[in-house]
Amino acid sequence: MNRIETLVTRFGFFTLVLVALGACGAGEEASEGESAPAAAEPASDPLTDEMTAHLGQMEDMPADSMQAMVPMHRQVVGNMLARMNADMRSMNMGADAAWNALVDSIRADVVRLPELSAPELEATMPAHLGRVTRLLESHRVMMRAMGM
Repeated sequence: MNRIETLVTRFGFFTLVLVALGACGAGEEASEGESAPAAAEPASDPLTDEMTAHLGQMEDMPADSMQAMVPMHRQVVGNMLARMNADMRSMNMGADAAWNALVDSIRADVVRLPELSAPELEATMPAHLGRVTRLLESHRVMMRAMGM
């Protein structure tokens, strides 16, 4: 098994573990002062959970390992964007200018990432991951506003 296959296999396993732990609430305890509305909040959606785990893994990775993960990261981000677009279409929602600009920036990032050296990738990745995180948060807020 080559290095990329090994990383993909490990990533898939860790994602499943993190999603499973999040779904069953492992490690979460309600505080005594927690209000009823906070306790009644809907569970986060699988897309957000999966992407949060993936982004956390990417930001903690050394640059050479990050380079090996770029093809998979591009695929994961592409799938995320496709799913978000499908969600918006299914609700007959149009994207605003800020959303479109953020999506365009993320798409430009994933096109450019394979061309970067390890030091360039290490310097670029925090801003890219920040953009993806902002898009995920915007999507989560939209889904909650639509009652999903």
